[in-house]
Amino acid sequence: MRYSFSLTVTGIRLNESIKINNIFLEEGSYFKTLERILDENILRKNTQSTTNIIFREIIKRLNL
Repeated sequence: MRYSFSLTVTGIRLNESIKINNIFLEEGSYFKTLERILDENILRKNTQSTTNIIFREIIKRLNL
């Protein structure tokens, strides 16, 4: 049985999940959503690497 570390990597992140979901609904695609999140630093993270990790984990949870 495989164990997913995603919850321990990023925690619950409810506020970030809501932000990403709302932007996805506006933009309609993963690429445009990530691009906007990175361009506007919506998640307020210091590095793009951290933002990418959080984005990927939240997208998995939301099944978008």
